[in-house]
Amino acid sequence: MAEPAPVEHNQAQPILLVPRGERIRSAVAVSAPLTPIFGREREVAAVLGLLRDPHVRLLTLTGPGGVGKTRLALQIVEEIDGALTDEVVTVPLAPVSDPSLVGATILQALGIPDAGSGELMQRAASVIGTAKLLLMLDNFEHVLDAAGVVADLLTGCPNLKVLVTSRSVLRLTGEHGFEVPPLALPDLDQPLDQIVANDAVRLFAGRAQAARYSWSAAARELWQLYSVLAT
Repeated sequence: MAEPAPVEHNQAQPILLVPRGERIRSAVAVSAPLTPIFGREREVAAVLGLLRDPHVRLLTLTGPGGVGKTRLALQIVEEIDGALTDEVVTVPLAPVSDPSLVGATILQALGIPDAGSGELMQRAASVIGTAKLLLMLDNFEHVLDAAGVVADLLTGCPNLKVLVTSRSVLRLTGEHGFEVPPLALPDLDQPLDQIVANDAVRLFAGRAQAARYSWSAAARELWQLYSVLAT
């Protein structure tokens, strides 16, 4: 990807990270998912429906660690309608331990040089302008003190939408929360073929196989797990 042209402070123009009309992924984007998504059709449809609402500009996917917030957000990024957004930028915040660095991390993802000024978000807003952009911020829970950065961006960019994954909401005006539920466990009274077809079981089996377990070993471990849960 070519380096973006430098932007003067007094210029107001949309970001041009790639030729207009093409979908982008920033240099620090979350990697493409390496595993399939199981049983989230309803949640994907619900989140996409919320993002299509012009009044929903900040949507936070909440839930405990490991419930699948990031995987769901990545699926949304893959399926989002081009009519809703021209560009998508994903920003993984797990490596960021200091909330004061969140603004600079977002600027880096957008391809905007950090001039070291105290008005980073104002500069970002002047570059984004009225561009239709979806910004996905992953793992925000440990940098919640940086929520004001998100508020500043939304205020300065009228067509920006922000999708956040976090264990808790950001508590910003206009924020919409969506709690990601865990996958439902199977009914152990069902036939074995129906238990194996359960989405939670399929997810477990896929992760077990990815960890180099044989299917038979994964099945035995799974059966032991559900036997404990059933007692």
